[in-house]
This record gives sequence, C-alpha cells and structure tokens, in this order.
Amino acid sequence: MAANHSELNEPVIEIQRITTRFDQFEDRIVIHAETTGPENVSLWMTQRLLLRLIPHLLDRLDHLISPQHKSGTANKRTDTLMQTFAQQSACQTLDWQAPVQESAPDRHYLVSSVDITATEQQTRLIFKSLCPDTLKLVMLAAELRQWLMICHSLWGKAQWPMHIWPVWITEQDVDTSRSKVSLH
Repeated sequence: MAANHSELNEPVIEIQRITTRFDQFEDRIVIHAETTGPENVSLWMTQRLLLRLIPHLLDRLDHLISPQHKSGTANKRTDTLMQTFAQQSACQTLDWQAPVQESAPDRHYLVSSVDITATEQQTRLIFKSLCPDTLKLVMLAAELRQWLMICHSLWGKAQWPMHIWPVWITEQDVDTSRSKVSLH
C-alpha cells in the first residue's frame, strides 16, 4: 500500500503561477513555476506522460459540464456546445502576464507521474519525480481550461499527434508566441 505525502511528512512545494512552453531541443513541455518557496522550479513533461494526463483532465471538465457524462446518459451535442461556450469564456479571460523565469539547473524536475484530485471548485495536480520534493498546483476550472488551451497550442507547435484533443479545444486556440501566458 502506498502512503500519501502527508503520512510521510514530505515537503509539499505549492505552485503559485506557471508559464508553459515547448522546448524543441528536448522535445518536451516545460512548466516554469513560481512557488511559495524561495526559488522557481521547472517541471519537464514528456509526450508520453502528457498523453496519459490530458485525457484525465479533459474528463474532469466533462464531468463539471455534465454530471450525466459519467453514467453515459449525457447528450453529446449539448455537452460539446456547453464545453465550447465554457472554453470561449476561459479564452476571453486569459490575460497576458510576464512569464515565470526559468529556474536554476538544480531546481529542474523530470515529472514521472501526476496525481489528480478534484473538488467541485478546483483540480489539484501533484507532480512527482525521482526527487523527494512534491510539487502541488491547484487550478480552478477556468484556469484548467486556459492551461489545456495553452498545451493544445504548444502540442501543435511540437507537431505531436492531435487525436487526444476534443473539438471544443481545437476550435479555441491561443497565440503562445506572443503571450508566454502565465496562470496564477
């Protein structure tokens, strides 16, 4: 049985603001994160990890829009329209901010897994790597939508297969070349 982080008394570093980018040389998504600690951190995520993570986050948004989604009784067309409207709303509230600066080389983490927990209001991501530090990012639904929209745009720049993205994300895109958008 795996113990949770509070049982092990491992330090949890809380992430306050992020900037997500695609690193062409590494062929990975990197999240530069401003934390409650004294230093920024960089979280590196492979396409393989993201291919497992993103569908769970998209499902999370499906369940927020339509509780019937889980039982299979949802109307797919209505749900897609509702998702499109929610995504447009999140798009319109995405403001430009100065990007989070890259961390020192010893504060880079190759993420090996991500635990997801959710409440009605927020989604919590716990990033794990081979290092003992645990990093936590909490996002409201609109912030999660914004981050997924940014990931989708970077995904296209990476020329990775687009099959995981639903129509309601592909219709909304953000210009990451200008924005280097940060969430907080």
